[in-house]
Parts: sequence; structure tokens; C-alpha cells
Amino acid sequence: MKPTGIKAPLILIVLVLAVTALGLAFLIFRQYAPKSSSTKADQNAVGTPSAAPSTDEQKVLNPPVKGSEADQKQFADLITKLAKDSTTLNISGCRPQPLVMRIKKGATFKLNNTDSQAHVLTVDKDHTYTVSPSASVDVVADFGRGPGIYGFGCDKSGGPVGMLLVTE
Repeated sequence: MKPTGIKAPLILIVLVLAVTALGLAFLIFRQYAPKSSSTKADQNAVGTPSAAPSTDEQKVLNPPVKGSEADQKQFADLITKLAKDSTTLNISGCRPQPLVMRIKKGATFKLNNTDSQAHVLTVDKDHTYTVSPSASVDVVADFGRGPGIYGFGCDKSGGPVGMLLVTE
């Protein structure tokens, strides 16, 4: 004899588990899906914090490591092309504006945190700057090696989030 009374509860349990799995998958998707409240115009604006980085901007954040001399020159040319003259570097969500800032050696620039949480920007082990929420600090563009390209990280990013082009 087959126990037929077990089929209905078993099917019900399988359905409940399937619905629960779908619900969890939806919640996980919502948790990790990109959140965007920006307009289409914001998404297409180059250099705004809400814009997706262009191909050139992506290359800036991935400098050649011990590349050929040609690779190094190509990278330096790209930095020069994208550099914006400024005395203010805005940080929001560890995304700098401008992405590449040109500043004269020894000049002071304002590091402005527009977020509601503190950020730590690191040029190297000797040049780390903590900026409180909605505050700014003054930074002197002299990082010990003279004019050149200096990448900086944010909140232990593990890589550059922007570049400083220090000139004579």
C-alpha cells in the first residue's frame, strides 16, 4: 500500500520553499542592485559623480605598472588631456571631482568632503588626509618627489580613485 496522504503536504512544503527562495533572491538583488535617482542628463555628464566613467577615465584609474616607456608616455598624455585646473578637489562617495586635477607644486588646494561620512585620502604613506563629513582641509601640493602624476586612494580603496597632476 502507498501512503497517499503524504503527497499533499510534501507538495505544499516544496511550494513554500520555492516561494521563499524567490523572495530571498529578490531581496538580495535589491540589496546589491545599483541605486540611481539621477536623471539621464546626469548620467551622460562627463566628470560628475553620478556619471559612469568613460573609457579614458577608466584608463586613468588603471595606470600601467612597470609598463614599457611607450605605455608610460601614453598614460602621461592621457592624464594631461583629462586634467582640469582647479584649487578644489571635491569628494563624494570616494569619487573625486575632477577625476584628474592639475595643480602647481607648492600651491594649496582645498580637499572638500561633500558626504555625510568622513573620508581618508591617501597619496602615499606620508601624505594621508582625513576629511570630516561636510568639511574641508587645505592640502599643499608637495608630495616629496616634485612635479609628476600622483594617484590617490580613498578609504583603503586598494587602488587609485583619482589623480593629481603636479606641475612646475
